[in-house]
Amino acid sequence: MVLYLSMCGASSKTGDDEDELIEEGAEFISKRDERIKNIWSNSENRKPILLIIDEADFGIHTEAQARPLINAQSSQDRVILMTGTNADRASSLWSVDYYQNVVYPELLMMKARAKGEKI
Repeated sequence: MVLYLSMCGASSKTGDDEDELIEEGAEFISKRDERIKNIWSNSENRKPILLIIDEADFGIHTEAQARPLINAQSSQDRVILMTGTNADRASSLWSVDYYQNVVYPELLMMKARAKGEKI
């Protein structure tokens, strides 16, 4: 299953269509948060989820964006945070088990090697 969740947060009770706020009890929650709740239900039959977040240093590093996903995870789920810059900011709220860093000059050298060029 391919799943897309908008990571844009709403700033008012009149959020846009993708993140429109809905009333739940005495609180307002976003449709995105409701989708997260449904996807990561506590069903015993739920399969593990692999969540890949690209450009994780933009938005998803904030409490409002990350917390619904962090809270919904089970111990079986895995999250991959990808970012070109600001890895420290991207991972500030997430538990990190493994970190791999490749700097731009290394990418250029890999590209040259792949083309068979001498470095």
